[in-house]
Amino acid sequence: QWYWGDTPRRLVLPTDSEGIEFDGRRLISHTRVAALLFAAAATVGMLWLLARTPLGLRMRALQSNRMLSALVGVRVKRVDTWAWTLAGLLAGISGLFMGNMVRLNPTVLTFLVIPAMAAAMVGKMNSLTATVLGGLAIGVIESLLNLVPEVQRYGSATAFMVAIVAVLWQQRHGIGLSRDNSHLE
Repeated sequence: QWYWGDTPRRLVLPTDSEGIEFDGRRLISHTRVAALLFAAAATVGMLWLLARTPLGLRMRALQSNRMLSALVGVRVKRVDTWAWTLAGLLAGISGLFMGNMVRLNPTVLTFLVIPAMAAAMVGKMNSLTATVLGGLAIGVIESLLNLVPEVQRYGSATAFMVAIVAVLWQQRHGIGLSRDNSHLE
């Protein structure tokens, strides 16, 4: 804030000028359509990469057991390089879209992490599909709460509530806990 000041900024993209219109009003800009298509393509692409390619198999092997994967011949540094490259590419493109959709302000950007972490908790930081569904659920519930004036101010608590419900449900149903504890003896 010392260098840039505390005035919120917004990244303006060329696709902001036009969009999908209904009844003479613009409902959604082409930038938001592009962001939605990018998110869907990135999700499907990552699911395909992880499930159907040798690189995805190696990534899953490293996630499961790095030492054993290295012992069977997985080139750990090469797979890590690809993982970080893909993560950086997706984060950079997502950052462009986010810079356009929200104000570039440290406070606002900090609070974007909370719904993302709640969605990751729904997916137990293990399932991409469950994480995406958790994120969509948080967004839909928060948007629906914004339509009701009496509960509109509680919309920001949606991420917390979804995370708490997910953790309690997973704990109650034993998700992720091994029923066979013979390996502990």
